Amino acid sequence: SDQFPLEIYTLENWFWAYAIMFSRAVRLDYGEKRKETEDDLAQVIALVPYIDLINHQPQARTYIAGITEGVDMALGLSEKERFVVLSSDRFYEKYEQIYVSYGQKSNAYLLMLYGFCLERNNVDHVEVTTTDFLDNDPLGQMKKDILDKRSMERNVFELYRDRFASDLMRFLRLVVVTKEDLMLPEGATDEDTFKALSSLNLESAYEEISERRALTSLQGLCNRILNGYPTTLEDDEKLIEDRGMFELLPKNQRMAVRVRYQEKVIFRSTIGAIDRLLNNVAQLTWMKEEEERKAKKDKNTLLGQLGWKWNPVFKANSLQELAQELDILEAGLF
Repeated sequence: SDQFPLEIYTLENWFWAYAIMFSRAVRLDYGEKRKETEDDLAQVIALVPYIDLINHQPQARTYIAGITEGVDMALGLSEKERFVVLSSDRFYEKYEQIYVSYGQKSNAYLLMLYGFCLERNNVDHVEVTTTDFLDNDPLGQMKKDILDKRSMERNVFELYRDRFASDLMRFLRLVVVTKEDLMLPEGATDEDTFKALSSLNLESAYEEISERRALTSLQGLCNRILNGYPTTLEDDEKLIEDRGMFELLPKNQRMAVRVRYQEKVIFRSTIGAIDRLLNNVAQLTWMKEEEERKAKKDKNTLLGQLGWKWNPVFKANSLQELAQELDILEAGLF
């Protein structure tokens, strides 16, 4: 058509525009009030030349910002000009390389958006999709309404190698609940069911059986994704360790293999961590029950009336705390 001439809107030009956009585009906040509203700040996305020459480092605190200089004059006139500045996070020596952070991005995103990945990326993670988890659940719509009411994510979650996936576990604790788990009286209505679901505390394990279901569900998800790769973790590890063969691959392919390998490490670590946690779910449940029993018993004793509390050997109140006490490290759950 005349609006989109085919000789200009080619696939080659689209790739060029995509590369320009993602290598030089920066969101700038000039801190000015827009004319149409008085609350919104003037944020713009600008193509900043040379910005792609500054390399990425996740820990860098150097940042790019927009500033405005000048004065407002009478009759709505203005002599203000906008500038783009690079503010460093520390003193740099002459010829020392300056880094900026492109954001807390995984290696997959870095490779897709900027064409590179990091061999050591401490914010590397994988995204797991749970969109269909509630589709065949008889209580699915109720659970979706509860998640939305609590402003909880229910579609995409991030798994890291070195931190607890608490948001995903909260979601799964609700997913695995059945109507029988709620122990409702005979003849309970949908409203009763919704109230019972809404009252659940999803922040920590509330029952051993349901917590095992939640952990097993996450483990199954990781296994399904891991089995979907065309190669195994051991295959990729062997290829990367064979420096001679690995260096023969094109650069983009080498980076893609590294991304794939690091994703598998996260999934494998998560699976291993769940195995160890499953062995200790019963311990956590016992500790909670014992603490409640002791608290009730101590209410009738002199020490209890004076405010003395039972001090258990393990002080964990959640799986995350239990994992830390048991020193379960290098896993995707914490």
